[in-house]
Amino acid sequence: MIIHYNAKKFSSVALALMFFSLIATFSSCKKKRAPMGNLLYKRTHNPVFKNADQQDFAVVFKKVLEVNQPLMPNPELISDYYKRNDYEPTFVMNHLWNGDISLMVRDYRQAYRHGLNPELYQPDKISALMNKLRSKKGIKSIHEAYYDIAKLEMLTASSLIDYSSDLQYGVISPKKIFSRYFIKTQRPDSASMMQALDVADLRTYLDTIQPKDPQYLALQKAYLDDYKA
Repeated sequence: MIIHYNAKKFSSVALALMFFSLIATFSSCKKKRAPMGNLLYKRTHNPVFKNADQQDFAVVFKKVLEVNQPLMPNPELISDYYKRNDYEPTFVMNHLWNGDISLMVRDYRQAYRHGLNPELYQPDKISALMNKLRSKKGIKSIHEAYYDIAKLEMLTASSLIDYSSDLQYGVISPKKIFSRYFIKTQRPDSASMMQALDVADLRTYLDTIQPKDPQYLALQKAYLDDYKA
């Protein structure tokens, strides 16, 4: 009888623990989704963002990534990255409000200093979306909010990969210009691209990828002097 009583007692305790565990899990899931809307509303004071939900946004973001695959560098890598991270808009949520994306745009506009065309990195589109999201009345509906956040997230991620790859590895392989060029040249790989996507301190990263070789800086100075002339 004692064994039977303890078994019943154990079963009751186990069921109670399972019940509270399910409640805790459900509550944690709700809390996990809530900050997106809360933060966006806190930053913009636009009431549209009160209804922002991470899961609903993920559906829109996934479609935006699929449609824009031809425009992205290594679209499989980018899509896999966001899939692993539940399609969270990490660049927008982590780097928009502290001014980091503004620094990106600034550096893109100054890409000519490296002999690069600034328009390759779409600073105007990024800036327009950034200002629209920041505005109290820029977004009129939750669907518009999801689409614009997804578009800005895709543009910042793609452009940063392009920009960092161009600065660190160049745009054109020397072998395409000089047929007898035999020096081994490094090319961007998935590891370097993932470094751009996983960046936590964007300000430091933007500074780190700037070329600092003395010979490069001397050539850059000569180029800029000629450019200004």
